[in-house]
Amino acid sequence: AGTGDLSQDVVTRGDAYWHLARAFYVVARHQQASEALSDIRRALELEPESADLKAEAAGLLALLGQRSEAVSVARAALAIDDAQPRALRVLAVVVIGRALSARDPEASEIGMGEAIELFERLSETDASEPDDLLILARLQSDAGRHVDAAETAGRLAERRPSDPEVLDVLVRALIRAEQVED
Repeated sequence: AGTGDLSQDVVTRGDAYWHLARAFYVVARHQQASEALSDIRRALELEPESADLKAEAAGLLALLGQRSEAVSVARAALAIDDAQPRALRVLAVVVIGRALSARDPEASEIGMGEAIELFERLSETDASEPDDLLILARLQSDAGRHVDAAETAGRLAERRPSDPEVLDVLVRALIRAEQVED
């Protein structure tokens, strides 16, 4: 690749992120969703191999209520980078929403299982946030995986030792895991 190719790549990447930034602006200003969707889709066309751009686009799509498209774009980002934290987070949140609104208990259980798996993967990345662990501990506890929930909440308590919400989740998980002495 010559210098001209590099320059064109930089221009294309810049254009893609400009469209994404414009979509953020449109969403923030509560303007027409169709305008934001157009910019998001244009950004995705310009940078089809960027996991980071796809992850950000998925977040915006979810925010706009385009959950199916958000899932598709997040999964495409994970196909490029299976540890892309924003894509994992967006996908997990959409999956949780679907699971909670599912009328079929089996579909709900499957969705929550997938959400747990996604948050577990996210907790293994450098970009995981303490709230990711808190959500994971709660999901594990709700799924009856009390030992796992206690371990996750314990990891979080090491990071946020004086947080009463974290300590509450930890104590409840320990009791449910029959680790009362701990």
